[in-house]
Amino acid sequence: MDIKNPYSQGMTLKQVQDLMIQLTLMLTYESIYGPKTKKAVMDYQRYAGLPLTGVWVDSLYDYRFVVDARVTAIRNGDIVTGK
Repeated sequence: MDIKNPYSQGMTLKQVQDLMIQLTLMLTYESIYGPKTKKAVMDYQRYAGLPLTGVWVDSLYDYRFVVDARVTAIRNGDIVTGK
């Protein structure tokens, strides 16, 4: 059963969480759009240079390559963050 994020226009909650897990912004699934998912979406938005709303809209998917490159650079030590 697919659970839709109430703020999403098309992607299911599982698809959003799959992307967050693939990008290592989230480690495990939630059965709802809960605090872990919201934090992962906000991290995604931060790495994409977007306003931090914590709300997933499908147009965010277009930033996946930018976010992936930034997360990889941080993981490799090429970028230092204040986190």
